[in-house]
Amino acid sequence: FPVTIGIAGIYNFQFSAQLHKTNASVGYIYIWARINGTDVVQSASKIAINGSQAETIAAWNFVLSMAANDYFELMWSTDNTNCELLHNTSVSPVPAIPSVILTVQQI
Repeated sequence: FPVTIGIAGIYNFQFSAQLHKTNASVGYIYIWARINGTDVVQSASKIAINGSQAETIAAWNFVLSMAANDYFELMWSTDNTNCELLHNTSVSPVPAIPSVILTVQQI
């Protein structure tokens, strides 16, 4: 979902994503930033995830100049349909695991 910026400025978009894979082959997951429907140049990263029931967390940030009413989207794609953003419901004593956490801060 897009995050619309109300005040022009420099923003830090921080995220973490819980990545999961369900088969034994290698899968690649790509994550990048998009502003107003256009991919941000040089913003993509590639993550290899290997093995059945493999899990990892992708976490980094984008510092971007935004105008009022610009919108930010965190994009992802994979070359393997067995790769997913994982969400788990709570199981005592652990709370639920969100698939993605996004924090936006004007700097």
